[in-house]
Amino acid sequence: MHSKSTVPTDRGTRTLLAGAVIAGPLFFALAIAQMLTRTGFDFERHPLSLLSLGEFGWVQVANFIATGLLVLAGAIGLRRVMTPGPAANWGPGLIALFGAGTVLAGLFPPDAAFGFPPGAPGGVPAHVSSHGLLHGVGFDVAFLSLIVATFVFARRYRLRSERNWRAYSLVTGSAIPVLIVAGMSLGRFMGLAFFLTGLLAFSWLTVVASQQRLSLEKASSHARRTEESNGSMSFHRVTKTNTTIGCLPESLPIIRF
Repeated sequence: MHSKSTVPTDRGTRTLLAGAVIAGPLFFALAIAQMLTRTGFDFERHPLSLLSLGEFGWVQVANFIATGLLVLAGAIGLRRVMTPGPAANWGPGLIALFGAGTVLAGLFPPDAAFGFPPGAPGGVPAHVSSHGLLHGVGFDVAFLSLIVATFVFARRYRLRSERNWRAYSLVTGSAIPVLIVAGMSLGRFMGLAFFLTGLLAFSWLTVVASQQRLSLEKASSHARRTEESNGSMSFHRVTKTNTTIGCLPESLPIIRF
């Protein structure tokens, strides 16, 4: 009875964590395919968000929404699997905000700018629309949440003496805001800076979720081996008892009280 109740839960948690693992690779695979095929898109200058505009903009819209939903699923998986301690609550919550911000950025596309799609103004739009404003809010919520998450996880890793993981989280959390500011300051290379920002963010999430998923698989495998070992020991004890009973003489003296 015990094994039937735990195995499905582990399988479901692993599936949720897989969402966070594949979110980044899926997002960038679709984004790069569009970068190479969309007419007029300049990788160095244009942010990936501008791919949400134009005739095939629905592809990037769907990419944002699907990626955000996968991250939200991964956040639920992290909440299930993380043991009590620093980041056990805040970490998954902040990652959920990262996913929600990504969905918001997909639901509300940016304003056309920097000459994309072809025919758009060459610079920033003179007027920011309501959907463009909400797109910016989604971007800010997503990346601010992820930056804070990296430092929350870094504290967890420090208390667990996991120095390499702590260093990786601190470097990621420090580099992302630098790249965002650089992208806003260096207009000509805004697209490249934002591309690297997203790459760093999603890579960190993929690696952290993969680590937690691997830990869950190891724990599940150990639990199964323990259950099998206990079951085998119980079987041997029952077999030995039955053998002993079978060896008793057929007739025993009757003891009268």
